[in-house]
Formats: sequence, C-alpha cells, structure tokens
Amino acid sequence: MNKKSKLSTKNKQKREKQDSNAVGYSVFKTMPNIERGEFSVFDIENELEVPEKQDFKTKRCGSVDKYAGYLKAYEKSKSDFSVVSYGSTKKIVYGANTFLFSGVKGEKKPLGVHLISLVKKDIDKLVLEGHKILKIPEKKPHLTFIHHRHLEYYGEGEEALAIDINHCYWRTAFLLGFISEETYKKGIDKPEYKDGRLIAIGTLGKILTVRKYKAGIKVEEYLDDSDYLKYGGFFWAVIVRIHNMMLELYSVLKEDFLMFLTDCVVIDPRRKNDALRVMEKHGYATKEYRLVFTDITEKKVAWLTDKGEHKHIVHNQMLDKQ
Repeated sequence: MNKKSKLSTKNKQKREKQDSNAVGYSVFKTMPNIERGEFSVFDIENELEVPEKQDFKTKRCGSVDKYAGYLKAYEKSKSDFSVVSYGSTKKIVYGANTFLFSGVKGEKKPLGVHLISLVKKDIDKLVLEGHKILKIPEKKPHLTFIHHRHLEYYGEGEEALAIDINHCYWRTAFLLGFISEETYKKGIDKPEYKDGRLIAIGTLGKILTVRKYKAGIKVEEYLDDSDYLKYGGFFWAVIVRIHNMMLELYSVLKEDFLMFLTDCVVIDPRRKNDALRVMEKHGYATKEYRLVFTDITEKKVAWLTDKGEHKHIVHNQMLDKQ
C-alpha cells in the first residue's frame, strides 16, 4: 500500500490559499418531520427486548421474512389483532399473545440486548428522583461531516489518521449521568456487547407504528410516540454532546479536519495531539489507525485502511453546500 506522510508541495500551496474558516459540505441541518425508517442514527431494528415481567406470552417466530405469512393467516381468519413495528422488527399482538419477528434471515443476533432494560430503568430512576424529562430539540444534528473542500485539497493517495472514540455513545450516556456506573461497567464488560450498547441507546429514540385490524381488515394506523416523548430527549442529548465536540474539533483543526463519521474523526496526521487533547478533555479514550484516500468526488469518498479494508461513504444526498 502506497502511503504518504506529507502533502505534496502542490497540494500544500493550494491549502495555504484556502480560507481555513470556510465551511464545505455538512449535514448540520434540521431534520424533516420524523417518519419511520429515517428516524434513528443507529440501527435499532434488531431489538430483542422482552419485559422481565409479562402478563402475556411472547413467541419468537424468527426473522421478519416470516412475518408476511403470519399476517396473511390472521387476515384470512378474520381475527381482531394489532401489528406493532419499528424498523424491521414486527409484532403481531393477538389477545394475550405476541408473535415477534426480528432481524434479517441469516443475520447474527446481537449480544448485549439485556442492556436495553437497564438503560431505561436508570432513566426511570432519575425521573423519579426529580430529574426533568428532557425536551426533544427542534434541530436534530446528524453526526456525519464531510469537509469536501478540504478533502479535495488534501488529495487522493494521501495518508490520513482516523481516531475512533471508544464506546462513544455508551460513554456519553454515562458522562451525562443517564446511566449508572454499574450499568456502564456491564455494558463494556464484553467486546461483543458493542451492538447491544448501540441498540440500548438507539432504543431511547424509538417510535412505534401501530396498525389495528378488525375481522382481518386494517381499520386504523397511527404512530405511538409515548416512549419517544419520555426517553427521546435523553437520546438526543447524547447526540448533541457528541455533535458539539465535533464542532470543537473542527474549530481547533480547521483545514486539517477532513471527516467525522458517527464516532470517528479523520484528520491530517500532524494534528493528532491537538485532536487527542480535545477528546481527552471531554472524557473519551480513543484508538487510531491510518488510511489512504483512493477516491474523492462530490458523490463519494473512498479509502483503504492500514488493515487492507476498502471503505467508502456515498454522501451527495446527505450533504448541503453552505
């Protein structure tokens, strides 16, 4: 793999002419009215949460590809039932019984989903102790920032440094006091709980779609946002804190800030110490790796990691020119 530790003289001259305060393309924009399918930053579609105490029976019926067959059978039986869905998880509720369909066929089930109930219990306790239910912000930031103008000057074939934040969202929830130290330690107890940690935080922003059936015919459909109104403010507080740190990184690094992707900042390697100081100040530990840009266009940025992984992000539909 061809690596370059410094910019070419030509690229450096271009960057010196650049206004370091000019903002390129970003996703710092207000989200439209929330609709299912585009709501969450996280993939919370494989949630397997089952309440510890149930007054009804829940039967796990496998992946969502089996859902259509069950639904057709209940429609033909002319039964009264409800369908509750969020992402690719669906539940058919018939009387006191719930049939749960979750995940994609052949997909490995995530570990650590027991953390979902622990997080909600910690927040419930906070509220009972007098902590106000947090408001859901009107402006909801994404956590992807492609500074395309800086990337163009940086150039294809150039080596950059990626710094990942360890347990980013889980750690942030702990730093904000939303989860207890006990819950926090349980979450980082095993590396394979990574998906469970993300699901547990993402579930705080979950909105349910409910469809009511009478005699096998759908008669009503609505969004159940009761949980979202209770927990959604805590979810967005986590996102906003990370977003604010991202802005601080940009203000410090300026033209040496290239991308921020969910929980990873990509920078000019020469600014490593400056970036680490900001992250450590906010209470985060990190890990890092090198990458080389292989393709930079207004539609896509692609790179090769030092482990030989080819990665890319298609961003033309996400980003705004400011």
